[in-house]
Amino acid sequence: MTTTDLPEVSAEAIDSIFSMLSVMEVDLDDDPLQYGPKRLNGKVAEARRMLTECEGVFLRVSQWLQKYRHAHRTLEVEFDIEKKHLFANDPEVRAGRNVADRDALAIMKMRDQYRMLSQTAQTQSDLEAMLTVIKAKRSDLRDVQSRIRDQIKLCQGGDRPRQSVGQQARTRHNGT
Repeated sequence: MTTTDLPEVSAEAIDSIFSMLSVMEVDLDDDPLQYGPKRLNGKVAEARRMLTECEGVFLRVSQWLQKYRHAHRTLEVEFDIEKKHLFANDPEVRAGRNVADRDALAIMKMRDQYRMLSQTAQTQSDLEAMLTVIKAKRSDLRDVQSRIRDQIKLCQGGDRPRQSVGQQARTRHNGT
């Protein structure tokens, strides 16, 4: 894979994904009994749609990240091989007084490769940050969906909303 095969991940693309995630919100009703289960079912469907969209973004960004990781590893190996070649065969690099001088001379001769290596590392870091935000949004949407389902149960008069194990044990023990 060459760097020309990599998807372009610009600041605008990152901002558009963050903007899209920021509008993915489903509000809980303060009084779910007032509107009933039909409205809540619509909210569950809306949350599911947003979750599906969020999953699509997650998969796309994950795929981008994998491509950039692969490209970065490839560039690192190529850079290292070229640098060793310059250390061994280039008279100007070999004339450096010490290893640090030779390293600096070699990097200056390969500045375009070094720049590309740095850019892929930066993009990889940006994509990892995006995945963290996407995972948080996905978790939030799942939580909201679960809470809406609890509200539906409350409206239908079925089971009480989910309780922790400790609350269930106290309820059974007290007989209420």
